[in-house]
Amino acid sequence: MNASFLRIATFTGKRRPRSLNLAIYRLSGIGFELRGLLSVGSQDSSRILATFAFQYPPYHVLHEEGRNVAVGGMYGKILRVLSKSLGFSYSVSNAAAWGIKVNNTWNGAIGLLDRDEADVALCCTNPTADKLAVAPLSPMINPIEIIILAGRLTRFSKDPFAVLKQLHYDVWAALAIGILFVSLLLTASQLVLTRASTFVEVCLRYIFLLFGNTWNECSGEPPKWNTIRMFWITWIFGISIILMNAYAGQLKGAMLFKPEKPRLNGLWDLHQKPNLRVYVPENSFEYIFKISDKTFVRQLYSRIVEKHKTRRPAATLFSPDILSSVLSTGAAVIASRPACARAATEKCKNSPIGELYAGAEIVYSFHAVLFLNRKLPSYKQRLINRSIRRLNEAGLLLSWFRQVAGAWKGCLGTAVPDGHQLQSLHVADIEGICYVGLIGHTIAAIAFVIEKIQIPAGRMRG
Repeated sequence: MNASFLRIATFTGKRRPRSLNLAIYRLSGIGFELRGLLSVGSQDSSRILATFAFQYPPYHVLHEEGRNVAVGGMYGKILRVLSKSLGFSYSVSNAAAWGIKVNNTWNGAIGLLDRDEADVALCCTNPTADKLAVAPLSPMINPIEIIILAGRLTRFSKDPFAVLKQLHYDVWAALAIGILFVSLLLTASQLVLTRASTFVEVCLRYIFLLFGNTWNECSGEPPKWNTIRMFWITWIFGISIILMNAYAGQLKGAMLFKPEKPRLNGLWDLHQKPNLRVYVPENSFEYIFKISDKTFVRQLYSRIVEKHKTRRPAATLFSPDILSSVLSTGAAVIASRPACARAATEKCKNSPIGELYAGAEIVYSFHAVLFLNRKLPSYKQRLINRSIRRLNEAGLLLSWFRQVAGAWKGCLGTAVPDGHQLQSLHVADIEGICYVGLIGHTIAAIAFVIEKIQIPAGRMRG
């Protein structure tokens, strides 16, 4: 056996028992190529098997290159089962990426298949039409969800005027118009019943009365006339329903001084932040942004590829620098949910503050498959596909996928409450109350000066 054996692998010529097909083998997987997969009794025992892999945990983790080396992750388990059940050895090399078509030439693992340098690309690949023109595919391996990984150092922002911002400006305009209209209605009703005061005095009194009721101020001087009381009761009933729905009680109203920061849930949110750096794995799914029928998605693609140049190899997509930038809201990553979950969980374990989370919208989804060399003999393709179908029918593929995927939605730093605990408000959190009080007292002082000038001291009312 010569020195080239590290790159090749011969077959044992024996068929393993069927029981060995199941998940008793621990695997890790990555893009790889099979060279010469033999069936029982085959005379091609000198044919070789070469495996090309790249780093993309938790699906496939390449620890080293060489003959029969251990590969981590879900696809490593698939490789191990195929090797044991079909009776072949393999060598592992790095393929760097899945592969895309550039200038009519394929790169990455798909390019190796197209150039007849590989037999199987064992990586979680999207079955697109252009790939099918290059290589046949295997049965479905697992579903893939592409999501946005984003972060924030704190879940809440300090905004003195958060209470006012909870309602849109047109709501506040409607409230002001409502106060004025009802005040005029009450004033007209009272003037018809009595001429004790001037129109302006009565109108101003009711404006302040209704404005105070809006903020739960109890009046010590309710209207004396039943007609006016009915108008007043209707106003209080309507405004209290609006406020109860808007603020859901006094505690929620207090917490509005400490509103939750907005999350990045979809591509539109990324587009709205032009300075945000968006990282994607290169030679993967970024083409879907380029061919999107939505203008803002194509603009986002141009920003990623041309302006920021934030495509990264799968092995460095979740580097410490990138994750730190994500946590500080300076960047976001678009990748599969399990890959984001694995990287984010490790970051949360080592960070006392902050939150990393998955965007609510799924950017893209597909069912991952393996691609085979089109020149691989049909009986060898059938052997590989049959083994994959058996793993699927036995429920092992689903079980392995759940182990790496789950339904991850986010994680918090080690010193951050889990969200079910009530966080106390501090003086800094209710700073807005001081501003509101200052504004109110300033207006009261101005009103006092005006009334002091216009009304003789003997006629001033409290």
